[in-house]
Amino acid sequence: MGVAVRPMADADVPAVLRIEATWRGPRRADDFRALLTDPRAWCQVAVGPQGVLGYLIAHDADVEVELHDVAVDPAARRSGAGRALVTALLTWAGTRGVAQVFLEVRQGNEPAQGLYRSLGFEAVGRRRRYYSDGEDALVFSATPSSSGAPGSTSSGGAAGGTVDGA
Repeated sequence: MGVAVRPMADADVPAVLRIEATWRGPRRADDFRALLTDPRAWCQVAVGPQGVLGYLIAHDADVEVELHDVAVDPAARRSGAGRALVTALLTWAGTRGVAQVFLEVRQGNEPAQGLYRSLGFEAVGRRRRYYSDGEDALVFSATPSSSGAPGSTSSGGAAGGTVDGA
């Protein structure tokens, strides 16, 4: 299955909301539309022949980027959509000269952790009881190179919040 990554458009919001509802809970369409006009937000969708397969939302904080959400439709998991989205983020960040890309991932989400590690991320901290159900988040970081491919990783802290050593 061919997967392409492109900027999220207003017309993608209904599909993004359907994917969002499978893992997180309902955000409103207006929340996504506000992100589309936020100059610091980087909103992308992965698309295939059947339409939107997944989405990614990140925020640019000049020298670092925080990956907030990456989600793939359950029917499209293992299609390469998640990998394509995160790779596109690393490429974009690297060409912009971003020093670090940070994200939080559930401690128990081993498939996502494996994807992130395969793309050059490493665990650099832990946010205790980060999620509403009390599960810890692991903080991952990668340093994209100027070519966009992941470079060396950092043991520095994440943007915002308290981070305990991993």
